[in-house]
Amino acid sequence: MMDGTYTFDLERIFIGNLPLLFFVEVVMRTTILYMWTLFMLRVTGKRGMGELTALELLIVIGLGSAVGDPMFYPDVPILHGMAAIALVVLLHHATVMFTNRWPRAHDFVIGRPRQLVADGRLDLKGMGESQISREEIFTGLRQERFRHLGQIRRLWAEPDGKFSIVPYGVDDVRPGLPLIPPDDVEAPVKHPAGEPAPESHVFACDYCGFIEVFAAGEVLPVCPRCKHDCWQYASDEGVRSGPAPAAA
Repeated sequence: MMDGTYTFDLERIFIGNLPLLFFVEVVMRTTILYMWTLFMLRVTGKRGMGELTALELLIVIGLGSAVGDPMFYPDVPILHGMAAIALVVLLHHATVMFTNRWPRAHDFVIGRPRQLVADGRLDLKGMGESQISREEIFTGLRQERFRHLGQIRRLWAEPDGKFSIVPYGVDDVRPGLPLIPPDDVEAPVKHPAGEPAPESHVFACDYCGFIEVFAAGEVLPVCPRCKHDCWQYASDEGVRSGPAPAAA
């Protein structure tokens, strides 16, 4: 296209006006951006990807960009886009083969399950590693119709962002931290550390779900597990036998 006059030029459409050495630049650009995008996805976390792993999302982004630009920009030759698409696919297959062979590479690229709940309490280390908040965990459990943490034996965050839940059996449910949102009309009353327990009851740390029995009038301490300074009554819904609080 010159001086406002359009010419249907197949050489321009498929090859463009750039020298063949530009193919080397296409390879370099695609490889660098592929590796950079993969690195950034793994560093910034995987939440918000829906049901895609970092590797799956990466090939979607790479192919989308490689396919889209030659469609809309007349100065981007189709042949260059085809080269970028082929390179993204080849890099994807090479990455899959590499991660299948080297477990450490698999853990970095694909990720591995992170434990978020263990024995009815939040796993604070796993939450930090997976960058998942307490509210996200509680929301996921409420959507699965759980009422308190004492119903959960294990919960993992999978590499695709989903939660895998292993509940306690009906005979093993223990008291646990209620999952009721704080703005709900039935939200439990909270009891700050330093105040006496209003009655003898099983209490749950308002943050991590640590369980402890306090007698009436006993001064409530900070949580020995997470140092949070607030408690609430543990829910005993579904508990069939006299439950003993979990050890720290």
